[in-house]
Amino acid sequence: MAGTNDLAWWTVEQPAEVADRLAGLVDHLLSWQPTVVVLVATIPPLSPEPVPPDDRDRAELARQYDDEIRARFAGCGRAAVADVEAILTVADLYDGVHPDAAAHDRIADVWYDALRPRLP
Repeated sequence: MAGTNDLAWWTVEQPAEVADRLAGLVDHLLSWQPTVVVLVATIPPLSPEPVPPDDRDRAELARQYDDEIRARFAGCGRAAVADVEAILTVADLYDGVHPDAAAHDRIADVWYDALRPRLP
């Protein structure tokens, strides 16, 4: 769920730029270890809040980022997406950003579902 804190508190970057950094990390991991499979996740739907310094809405930043992640990793054989955004709402976040304990259980299920087809 990399990217959450990059967008939630302070950013001058666009969601695509944050996604570029994650994609670069994934590319590095895949080149370093040719047999590895990398799981990435969308981030939770964040609560609306202006993010300094440009006061962009963090809920919209999160939506744009999640769209970028889905698009970049869809159909990638060695990277899979755990779609956390699809199973959470803002009500699942104790501070508008971080999931509460019950949400963590549901996130674990989404991660397992993304990993299961790749298990022996």
